[in-house]
Amino acid sequence: MCLRMKSKELEMSSLAKPKIVDVNYDLNVNSTETLAQRIRAGIASNFKVPHEAIDVVMQDVAGNLEISSVVVFLSAADASRIAGLAK
Repeated sequence: MCLRMKSKELEMSSLAKPKIVDVNYDLNVNSTETLAQRIRAGIASNFKVPHEAIDVVMQDVAGNLEISSVVVFLSAADASRIAGLAK
């Protein structure tokens, strides 16, 4: 084996080693995502608005994904209806 091949072999062996992901992290993300979707569905149902009008904001807190706030976008008609001012 030539020297160039030997150095390339060493170089190639150090590339692209798969990263092992902790299974618990995946379960936590899945649980938080499910909770976010349930919150979105519940708010959309209670306000009788499309679920696209609900934005659940999440952030990474010390390696855990947590819901930090929820934003509801209302049309003028929906806001009037919810406020009891609909004509």
